[in-house]
Amino acid sequence: LRSPLLELQGSYDDHLARRFSSKTRALWRRKRRQAEKKSFVLQCLRAPQDILTRWPKLREAEHASWKGEGNSSIKSVPEAAGFVRDILSDAAHRDAARLYTLEREGELAAFLFGYVEQGTFLFHKTGFDAAHRAFSPGSVVLHYALSECFSDPDVSRFDFMGADDDYKTAHTDRLRDHLT
Repeated sequence: LRSPLLELQGSYDDHLARRFSSKTRALWRRKRRQAEKKSFVLQCLRAPQDILTRWPKLREAEHASWKGEGNSSIKSVPEAAGFVRDILSDAAHRDAARLYTLEREGELAAFLFGYVEQGTFLFHKTGFDAAHRAFSPGSVVLHYALSECFSDPDVSRFDFMGADDDYKTAHTDRLRDHLT
C-alpha cells in the first residue's frame, strides 16, 4: 500500500497554482460559494468537547455515503467504531486532533478528521451527506483542511494515508510505502 504525502511548502494558493488549471481552481471556488450561499460554514475544531460531541454525527454521515453501502464505514464495524473513537479522543485531549466540518445549524454536510504527529497531518477519515452532492461537500472540506494545514505552523506535511486514490494523487506525486 502506498499513500500520497504532500510537503507543505509555500502557500496553499501557490500549491493549487502549481498542480491545477485555473478552470479547476475556479470550479472549487464556485463549489465553496454554493455551500456558503446555503449558509454552510467551514470550521476547524480542536477542543475535545467540540470533537467528541460530534462523533455520532460523523459516524452517521460516513455511513450515509457510499461507505455505508459497501459496509466499509466505521458504523458497519462496531469494533472499529470504538477503536477510532478512542484514538480520536486521545488525540483531542493531546491537542493533536483536527476535525474539519462543513455544517449548517447542526446539520453536517461533510467532515474530515485526522491527527498532527511530529509535524505531519495524518488524514484519517472523511465523509459527506449525499443529499448535498451538488456542491461536492467532501471536496469543499478537503480543500479547507489543506488550506488550514498550509497555514498551521505545527504542520509541514499532509499524509493522505490509505490508498493512492486519484483525488489524493492530484495533490502530490510523492508516495509513502506502508509496511504490511
